[in-house]
Amino acid sequence: MKIALLNGSPKGRGSASEILLEGLRPYLPADALLPKVHLPLRPQEDFRLSCLADCQALVFAFPLYVDSLPSHVIRALESLTELFREIAEKPTVYAVVNCGFYEGQQAHIALQVMENWCSQTGFLWGRGLGIGGGGVLSATGESPVGQFPKREIGKALAVMGQSVSALESGKTLFVNCDLPRFVYRQAAEAQWKKRAQNNGVSPRDLGKRR
Repeated sequence: MKIALLNGSPKGRGSASEILLEGLRPYLPADALLPKVHLPLRPQEDFRLSCLADCQALVFAFPLYVDSLPSHVIRALESLTELFREIAEKPTVYAVVNCGFYEGQQAHIALQVMENWCSQTGFLWGRGLGIGGGGVLSATGESPVGQFPKREIGKALAVMGQSVSALESGKTLFVNCDLPRFVYRQAAEAQWKKRAQNNGVSPRDLGKRR
């Protein structure tokens, strides 16, 4: 069995999408081939997707961009449509979407886009997972998925892993990080202010009208 783990984050190492794929890996069959592919950012690199032609499952992980997919992920879907056009048995597709919003439900539109792509191209739709409070993933990279503040995320990945392993479909899952909303918001605001100051912008400047 060959299951591709497709990282759709434009960031390098340590992205939330990479952390989620690594968190999913223990719940996949030990004897499965698990190639990990970072979706190309440049069109001329799309040829790298050709290694996916014999996969039974494609697992996408990417951040939410304006309630939808990053542009290079959309282009990758177009390339995959062409790659599998003449292949009768299409793989089953799964998607894990993380967002900076506290509510995982915010990812529902992006997951519907993935499901619609499958229905239009003949790919099989497995299930989706929307994760809220995604900021904690990279901010607490030293804490394994499945431990606070990522216990609930770990539980959802376990369910997703079971579906992928069996090539089964299921209801879309939505989950948040373990932190209370007000704690997550305070931490996020502190991080924004720190980044602003590192770039020569004061907290007061952030509230100015242009």
